[in-house]
Amino acid sequence: MWSPPNDARGADRPASPSYDALDIGLVKRVTRRFQFESHYVLSNSLTDSMFFGEADTGIPNQFRVSDAGERAPSDFHQRHRLVAHGLLELPFRAQLSGVVTLASGLPVNPVTGLDDNGDGYKTDRPVRLARNSFRTPAQVNFDTSLAKRFALREGVAFELRGEVFNIFNRSNFIKLNSVYGNTSAPDPKFLTPLAGVQNSDPGRQFQFGARLIF
Repeated sequence: MWSPPNDARGADRPASPSYDALDIGLVKRVTRRFQFESHYVLSNSLTDSMFFGEADTGIPNQFRVSDAGERAPSDFHQRHRLVAHGLLELPFRAQLSGVVTLASGLPVNPVTGLDDNGDGYKTDRPVRLARNSFRTPAQVNFDTSLAKRFALREGVAFELRGEVFNIFNRSNFIKLNSVYGNTSAPDPKFLTPLAGVQNSDPGRQFQFGARLIF
């Protein structure tokens, strides 16, 4: 059970975290020119509270209240996560590779947006809702790269590489509007995207590079 903090920031407070996971990996060379690798993780991450100094994720929703709803998924918890990578050797010393990431959405902690219990923080949860009881949309991402190597002389090569991240420009949200409100029905803006680059993964990006290998 959570103990009240020694000060307003909640210092020296135990969080009693627990984490269990199953990791399944597969590595396969399909042909002489093509190899494939994937990892799937099924996990369960629980804690009584998280503290990173941010009001919406960092402190207990209800100070000095014994509430079973505090023990819930941690802020970074993803129940399912699959990452797969393929590498294809092309003619003329070229390589094509790709990475696919599929993952469950991240937790969203519903709050009323008001200091209902007078503890100084606007992090109180609506009645009957547990901490981190909602989720962002699932995360889907595709990256690819193409590289070509040129032999200059024995033991020396020059490589050109082009990479595209998030090929389909999907919006993978890290945070959504968590203000549920103080009524039985959620606020119309609840679970809508938040503005700011810090609240979602980057959109489509291109990167080009060259290197000398010796």
